[in-house]
Amino acid sequence: EIEQEQEQEQEMEIEQEQERIAAKAANLNYSRDDEAPVPFKLDALAKPPSLSNNGFYPLSDFKVKGQGFFNKTEPELSFPRYMKMSQNHYKPAWGTKHYRRLKNVIVYMEWVPNLASVQQHQEVGIELTEQKEAELRAAFDLLDIDSDGALTTSELPGLLAAMDIEASMAKQVMSAMDTDGDAKITFDELKTALETQKYYMLQDGRYFAAVTLAEAAALRSALHVTAATGQESVLTSGSTLVALHANDVSLGATANANAATAASFPYQDRMARQTFRYVDGQMDYEPVAVNMLLRALQKNNPIYRKEFFTGTRRLRRRQQSEWQTHSVAQVLSVIDEMPLLQ
Repeated sequence: EIEQEQEQEQEMEIEQEQERIAAKAANLNYSRDDEAPVPFKLDALAKPPSLSNNGFYPLSDFKVKGQGFFNKTEPELSFPRYMKMSQNHYKPAWGTKHYRRLKNVIVYMEWVPNLASVQQHQEVGIELTEQKEAELRAAFDLLDIDSDGALTTSELPGLLAAMDIEASMAKQVMSAMDTDGDAKITFDELKTALETQKYYMLQDGRYFAAVTLAEAAALRSALHVTAATGQESVLTSGSTLVALHANDVSLGATANANAATAASFPYQDRMARQTFRYVDGQMDYEPVAVNMLLRALQKNNPIYRKEFFTGTRRLRRRQQSEWQTHSVAQVLSVIDEMPLLQ
């Protein structure tokens, strides 16, 4: 019995040592130059995101050395245009010159510089080739229960489920897709909707930005101080929205956040949340999260998605297990969202 306990203790020590060794960044020659944080004034949050305005840049411009080691290149990955990154996470000027240890993406900021300027925009969806159009037709015919060539209100739940949209949004989705106002969705209307993704009711002027823990702490403190003292600032102006999120946990927001967010469609926030998890190198996702992430990245060749994921993940402290055994494998191998509709 004593020998058995000793063996168990040794096995536990070995497992712990393996985990300790595995959960670290790749052994590379990392640069630490120019790592001093760049501050920005709170008032700058009333301006659109840019490096000169407030230090935020498009997530699509985030590119590191070694993320394209498969092809010996560094392909840029296209992310939704409303997604941004703070230069204090990774400065664009660093580019691919040297290896850099990457900060974890733990907190992101939902941010509307000017609520009056928010408007619906159409994110470019999938390009329907002849084969994809045939696949879409087959999916449409399955949803068209009465075979009358159009989807009515009673047939809409099947379409909503395939698109991971809540049934409560049926009226809004019907309005967005039904271009001729006959309370039906034809195949051509569905095709146009997929090509524009307008049914997700994404908003121009609403951004989601990865911030560092230091930035999050400073912003959270500013939110508490202004709320407690009534001090006038961009955070109390009523025209700018700021909300801090750690996954699905709220860390603080301006007073106008609930009403302004309730007026929008939540899909944009959920897609942003899962995309930041992908950028952070997370490998496990719920089925709906996989679908959302696939839609966010489907403009990119699966090979480039994989190169970006593996290339950036090794620059973080992570257990370097095989991604093929995790749910992220679907995101790194499925071409686009067409299989989700079938």
